[in-house]
Amino acid sequence: MGKGKKMFFCGLIVTALGLIIIPYFKIAPLFNKEYPEFTFLTPGIDKAKVDVPGKYYIWNDYKTFYNNQSYNLSKSLPNGTTIKITDAASGEELKLIPDTGITVSVGDNHQNSVGYVEISNTKTLNIQVTCPEERVFTFAQSRFMSIVKTLFGMFVVCAFLSVFGIFLIIFGAIRMTAPRPPAQQEGKEA
Repeated sequence: MGKGKKMFFCGLIVTALGLIIIPYFKIAPLFNKEYPEFTFLTPGIDKAKVDVPGKYYIWNDYKTFYNNQSYNLSKSLPNGTTIKITDAASGEELKLIPDTGITVSVGDNHQNSVGYVEISNTKTLNIQVTCPEERVFTFAQSRFMSIVKTLFGMFVVCAFLSVFGIFLIIFGAIRMTAPRPPAQQEGKEA
């Protein structure tokens, strides 16, 4: 391969890594990853085991399919709905911080956040929901910061690879088009 061709093609590969391949292999698994969640029917008391500390949201699944039954309810909770989350071992009540600002829709499933609790260590929780109608709720760890950190890290790496790849392409092209010294032209000696 002539001068600059190797550099040019390496630049193409590095740029493709930075713009296409790495983003695809980092973004696709991020959204396909299984996050542990506990879905249950209310009213009633259910248990949820928390293995990883963090912020856990309780979600109102107002439009969903659960246990072979379709639910298509109002997004807002009915008056008289109460939620109590306690440590199953000690009976200590965890503070539920209201947060109704997040709505998630995936296919035909729609849910909005009700609030969250901060959990500092592994434990089993009792989740008691009193509600005048039968509803589906989900208790799951927040994945927002995990997604943001991964996307930021990926952006930095991809930007570096893309700029470096473009640098290689430009200098490879310059080396390929640069005039050769007379000694290298047609096998002549100077």
